[in-house]
Amino acid sequence: MMHNLSFSSLTCDHLSQIQELLESNADYTHRISGQNVSPHAASGIFETLPAGASPEDLLVIGAWQDTQLVGLCVTVTYWPTPATTYIGLLATHRDYQGQGIGRQLHSYLLERLQLHTAIKTLRLGIVATNAASATPFWESLGYTFTGETKPHQAGRVTSTVELFELRIDYRQHVRREVQEFWDTARTVLPSLPMTAPDAWSFGSTAKQADDLLALVLSETKTATSSALHDYAAENEPLPVAGQYSVLCNGTGTPRAIIQTTSVTVTEFWQVSTDHAQAEGEGDRTLDSWRANHRQYWEANSPDGFYPHMQVVCERFALIYPQAAR
Repeated sequence: MMHNLSFSSLTCDHLSQIQELLESNADYTHRISGQNVSPHAASGIFETLPAGASPEDLLVIGAWQDTQLVGLCVTVTYWPTPATTYIGLLATHRDYQGQGIGRQLHSYLLERLQLHTAIKTLRLGIVATNAASATPFWESLGYTFTGETKPHQAGRVTSTVELFELRIDYRQHVRREVQEFWDTARTVLPSLPMTAPDAWSFGSTAKQADDLLALVLSETKTATSSALHDYAAENEPLPVAGQYSVLCNGTGTPRAIIQTTSVTVTEFWQVSTDHAQAEGEGDRTLDSWRANHRQYWEANSPDGFYPHMQVVCERFALIYPQAAR
């Protein structure tokens, strides 16, 4: 296994390195399309998204050996459902294959995604003409065939795609960056516990995570609410006063620490005007809170929305960074 790898998000600033890696894997491109690697393959990663996906949900990660890009992972978060991330490509530079880079890159991807607590499943498709090598690799990582098969047409290749999925349990892992962020906070707040708490992000999309985090950092948002039945569905305990959480942005990077100050459970229609205002979203009215949360739970909660559902109303305080105060 190759050691001393570093990982980072990739952007259009890395097109030349991405293109070189893709061209080193010409055999893969030929297997799935019967064609050579397009000279615009790298830019196409950022310009071509599946129907219904948003540009801000594209997550491209690279593995580096010094200044050489040796691994590439292209994903679309919150697609095709708000609880799913789709892996479009996981590739290793031809000159560095057989050294475990793909597995390390996948592990890093899991670390990134485990901070998006709304994401529960990883999904990918394997083209039949590439299945001989791809299927054993993905199955060794825990992916299982869903039973779904779709037609595949790319270039001169007409084939099929089998869909595979992996369930994520983000609670089993704490990213290196989270503990490092926590350790930095402890230099300012030495009374914090030694071990970082759970890390997560608000909302069901990267944009929502960023927007709501900004409200927390400005101390406009000092409350949140969740459906009680969602805790039961995920077998998770309710928050309690005094507990800490690390908040992440839309890419899973830790940005803030909050501490729960109070927790109450009440019916949807009994959530107070004061609580709606403390959530800091929209026009901060109770009518706006009801409309937005009804829409959210109808779209994202396994049990949907119903008027007398129980809602967990949580108040919190921003603990770090203190500069936001």
